[in-house]
Amino acid sequence: MVNETKKQVASEWNPLLSLAGYGVNLIVLSSIIGGMLFSSRSVIQKLISFLPLLFAILVSLVYFSRYVLFSTISFWILSSFYYSLYLKKTHRNQNIRNLAILSVFSSIVFLSLTYLIVNLRHFTSGEIGELFIFQLYSYIIGNIVGLDKFFLSDYELLWGLGIFNSVLKWLARIGLVEENLVDISSPFTNIGLTVTNTYSYVKSFFVDFGLVGLWILSFVWGNLTAFISSKFIHHFSFSKLFWMVVFTFSLFMSFYGFYLSSISTIIYWLITIKIFETLFMKRIYN
Repeated sequence: MVNETKKQVASEWNPLLSLAGYGVNLIVLSSIIGGMLFSSRSVIQKLISFLPLLFAILVSLVYFSRYVLFSTISFWILSSFYYSLYLKKTHRNQNIRNLAILSVFSSIVFLSLTYLIVNLRHFTSGEIGELFIFQLYSYIIGNIVGLDKFFLSDYELLWGLGIFNSVLKWLARIGLVEENLVDISSPFTNIGLTVTNTYSYVKSFFVDFGLVGLWILSFVWGNLTAFISSKFIHHFSFSKLFWMVVFTFSLFMSFYGFYLSSISTIIYWLITIKIFETLFMKRIYN
């Protein structure tokens, strides 16, 4: 029976579709490159730097999703800021001023598109403004209420199946292990004004390894971020910039969940960065 399950999973797996799905993660790489190009004195490079942002806006409107736009803007701004630390003082100060102005403008664009997306999702409702406020409440405050309700519920620990879920799926697709049927998605919980399915990073760590795991993983995560920061400050490389941006973003998104929860995505990033640095190293470092 197990062998039949393995064969079925392997036969239904389409490698091209799976790789195409991971191709979406290239937007992280492109937004970080875009942030670097914005720091350039070249007008053409500055204009090219906005392409990832325009693409993210298009994707957000097509899929009614705000997350892609928010993450792209965040990666783009963080990349430009960290890269500017290696510029000459005059150029660095000018770039930071431009980023400050652009950050305000980006916030306005993001909130406007969020309002539009909420409007499109709930076009039959007349209280769009109220729905918009509820959406903000859900993501900014609601996760704490949701986390409290999770701890009061009848939860079950996954013992690592959450953080290793993406790896187990790949192993199942090539028939090495039995298909993982554990549901790691977060259900919606009523938090009073609205519902939420975000419970902060605490739930991600706790549901996988319990209270001890929450302490240990939080310690490792924080110290690894500090280690990457110290390495980046002393010597620049694109890979260090990439992980500096990603780990900073993961800390910022800790209220939402654990951004680095997909091990297969991290492996994909490691391979992509290595290929990119090998092909374009001279252009990056010059």
